[in-house]
Amino acid sequence: MKNKAVLLATTVILSFSSYAATLSVKDTVDIFVINMEKPSLKGQSFNSVMTTTLSEGVNQVVFQYEPVIETTNERKKVYGQTQVVTFTVSEDQDVQFEMPSYRSVRSAEKGLKELDFKIIDQNGKEVEKTLDVLKSEGIQLGRNHIEEVREYNINGGAAAVAISYVAVDNTAKAAVPTVLPEPEIAPEPAVPVQLPELDSKELQQLKTWYTEASKEDRKAFRKWLIDFE
Repeated sequence: MKNKAVLLATTVILSFSSYAATLSVKDTVDIFVINMEKPSLKGQSFNSVMTTTLSEGVNQVVFQYEPVIETTNERKKVYGQTQVVTFTVSEDQDVQFEMPSYRSVRSAEKGLKELDFKIIDQNGKEVEKTLDVLKSEGIQLGRNHIEEVREYNINGGAAAVAISYVAVDNTAKAAVPTVLPEPEIAPEPAVPVQLPELDSKELQQLKTWYTEASKEDRKAFRKWLIDFE
């Protein structure tokens, strides 16, 4: 009788677990944030696929597509822009990012400027989405994607989701809306800078940040580089 009870309980747990929505991506897609939190991804080394759980309803994902281009002599990774995408799934819907493939580094760099991809569910049906670029201010060698997408949502970007920013004081008669202050970044001490090797990840990322920077930031960066040399 006890064994039957344990078996029944196990069956119920598995039944509930099977109805959790999931997202699957290839290892060329770097997932930074899901619903303003750091995601928990599970990998399968034999097929290079990463899987994570989604919430029922609206989901927001911050990611970067990094396709690998294979040539005769080498394999080169190309880094796309940091993107934010919003879409809706049901509790029993499993979806995957269907990313484009490229034949050359040049075609990849061109295609990644206006990324065109699909979100497909387990029945082959395309899921509607809203896609936008999560831009950064100036040239950054490290990004806090959770804080960036939080600010993005507060500012109402094209792929933004609603967030609660009303702080409730139990001793007060009414809730008082508060605006989150911009984080203050303490200046870092000057340290010797070693330029990355050709075609390294850091160099590719630096190129991306430079192309996304404003004219004033580019001018300031070039002046700094000349003074440094």
